[in-house]
Amino acid sequence: MDRRTEILRRAAEIFARKGVSNTSVEDIANAIGVKREAIYYYFRSRIDILLEILLPTSRTLLKSMRLICQTNLTNREKLKAALESHLSEFTPGYIEMTVAFREEHFFADSEKATELSETWDEYGKLWTDIIIDGQKAGEFNADLDP
Repeated sequence: MDRRTEILRRAAEIFARKGVSNTSVEDIANAIGVKREAIYYYFRSRIDILLEILLPTSRTLLKSMRLICQTNLTNREKLKAALESHLSEFTPGYIEMTVAFREEHFFADSEKATELSETWDEYGKLWTDIIIDGQKAGEFNADLDP
């Protein structure tokens, strides 16, 4: 495993356990057995590390959801496929997703933070669209708020 990958893996574990705001770059460096400066060689900040952890899984989830929404499946079938897709990505990336949900408010203003925010906004909208379309088609209870 290369150093960058090791930093991301160990940081994800620490972020999930302690939270981003309670984790320092020094904590990550100590977990790997390097000096803090070695972390800064690869990343500008712990927030950059967080974003690098979250973006790959987030992109994969959105790509899968887009493909599902473009199919000719019924909305009920799309919902089932979306759940299966979400769970298949969620399980291997559990630590990353835990960080995403717990630390969403903490993102810095950066290009990666903007991309992550836009990815999750679109991902959420696609879920809502499946429900709304299913309600219109009579597949889901229309009384429920999507």
